[in-house]
Amino acid sequence: AIASPAFTGSPTAPTQSAGDDSTKIATTAYVDTAVAGASGGGYTYSAKTASFTAAADYHYSCTNAITATLPAASSNANKAIRIKVMGSGTVTIGRDGSDTIDGVASDYSMTIQYSSITLFSNGSDGWEII
Repeated sequence: AIASPAFTGSPTAPTQSAGDDSTKIATTAYVDTAVAGASGGGYTYSAKTASFTAAADYHYSCTNAITATLPAASSNANKAIRIKVMGSGTVTIGRDGSDTIDGVASDYSMTIQYSSITLFSNGSDGWEII
């Protein structure tokens, strides 16, 4: 055994089985497979200039005075939506049916340019601002 070897060139190592949480070396192939199978960490980016219905796991950059209507919280358990105001117009976050936003049964308005929020579904009847 060599303590703290310095590798050069393109060294190789065996690829461990998926889910191996030992202290074995993680090859590029192991990491690529793990990242491809991950869920909940990534957001799809979308720039919006007109009112729209939001989808979970999206980051929306909003320009103009528009409304982003949230989907039903009950259909999006443990999912998040990010919304950022890019322009100077008010961005209104509309609720789906009787869903709440932070426990309040009314829409939410964002008026400060470059402000943003992340909404997380409680899986039942509302979205929490985190």
